[in-house]
Amino acid sequence: ILNVDLEGEEDEKVFRYSFLNSNFQTGLKSPLDEAILKHKEVDVSNYQKIDERLKDEAAMHDSERQYRDLFENIHDFVYTHDLEGRFLTINPAVARILGYPAEQVVGRKVADFMSPFAQKEFWRTYLPHVTGGRTYDGTVTFMTSEGEKRYVEILNSPVFDGQTVRYVRGSGHDVSERKRAEIALQIAKDAAETASQAKSLFLANMSHEIRTPMNAIIAMTDLALGTELNGK
Repeated sequence: ILNVDLEGEEDEKVFRYSFLNSNFQTGLKSPLDEAILKHKEVDVSNYQKIDERLKDEAAMHDSERQYRDLFENIHDFVYTHDLEGRFLTINPAVARILGYPAEQVVGRKVADFMSPFAQKEFWRTYLPHVTGGRTYDGTVTFMTSEGEKRYVEILNSPVFDGQTVRYVRGSGHDVSERKRAEIALQIAKDAAETASQAKSLFLANMSHEIRTPMNAIIAMTDLALGTELNGK
């Protein structure tokens, strides 16, 4: 049994080098290596615990790197805002689509970047809904720095600390192209319906205009056919 206590960062650094690499026969001269090479009694349980802790830390850092990579590179909106509707964090996609630098977005209210109608819905419906502890999904109209409308489908949910809502996390997918196609289709449909109604009205009017004199002509013709012809 190895029996040497860890004393500060130096032993931990030695352990990180020696134990993790399973190579105690190195040229690294340290109190731990000297003890091992001289077959002194060293308690390895502490080092095993450190090994487990270091592996856990490495796994956590790896997970954080993966999350950060996803957060930074995903094309969809990812953001958080406080209970007053101010952006706390945003990913690059939010800044890119809105057309503002990130530092001009974080700290400002989400509604500042919405269309006038969406702003009213934000304060009247959305914010009371999520701050009340409920999930919200729907389509929101954002305005870019150049005044262009961007339609974003959002899914936002509150984050709790016990029973208290601390902040709101959200994600959004830009559906502007699809929304514009739907609007164009609706406009074309409305125009077709208007044209059809105009056609029906025209035919009805024309039928009336033609039918009235035709009735008189048919009546006079029928009267003439039923009357004996004479000199007059």
